[in-house]
Amino acid sequence: MSAGIPESDVDDVRRLEHFDIHISALGKTVQGKRYFLSKSPESFAHLYKLEIEVDNPRGEILPGMFARAAIVKQEVKNGFAVPLYAVISRGGEQFIFIEKDGTAHARLVETGILDGWRIQITKGLAEKEHVIVVGHRSVDEGQNVNVIRTVSDPEELFK
Repeated sequence: MSAGIPESDVDDVRRLEHFDIHISALGKTVQGKRYFLSKSPESFAHLYKLEIEVDNPRGEILPGMFARAAIVKQEVKNGFAVPLYAVISRGGEQFIFIEKDGTAHARLVETGILDGWRIQITKGLAEKEHVIVVGHRSVDEGQNVNVIRTVSDPEELFK
């Protein structure tokens, strides 16, 4: 399998050896190992070719099958992440609203890794605090709020 790696990610990818590869047609994920990373870009888009070796003992994976490689450049154990849209930026500062005892409280935060639609909160949020993620742009500090639904996994927001 081969993938194009943007110039900005080459240094991080160079340090990785193993990748999870999802083969859509087979509906399964297999483990792959870095085989080759080009030393120069192979296109005008400055993409560097990454070749990943995947064991295929039963011949299930056929040439041309679409595969998606999970390239995890950095992992944070026990970190906090909130939906990106929950973070409000004003005047060069970022904040979220926390609900405590039925009241909204603005909290300055610092952010870290962006992963899809989630962003890491590196400072300003403690475990078990309730982040307001719907209606948060319409509340003010100290305003009473009515909690309609509480979720512990951000994926639950879409169910």
